[in-house]
Amino acid sequence: MPSERRARSVYAAYGQATNFKDFQGQPLPKWEDLPKEVQVSWVKVSKEVLRHENELRETPFRVYPARSYGDEAPTEDTTTAWNDERSGPK
Repeated sequence: MPSERRARSVYAAYGQATNFKDFQGQPLPKWEDLPKEVQVSWVKVSKEVLRHENELRETPFRVYPARSYGDEAPTEDTTTAWNDERSGPK
């Protein structure tokens, strides 16, 4: 996807997320009405988003070993403890 088209798409997603209002509550301008330097900034942002997405795709998933509870089925207490362990320090 060409850079400007991707930037327009990211800008449109930003508009949808903000109900097409800027941080002061004013309507967002159409892409064509943005100053050139603002359009260039959105192109840079969209490239960074793409770089980050590609980086995430290249990061291998971590697989955690299954936890054994022996012969007994896990109870709510053991499940809660396991979830607490996974969530890390508090």
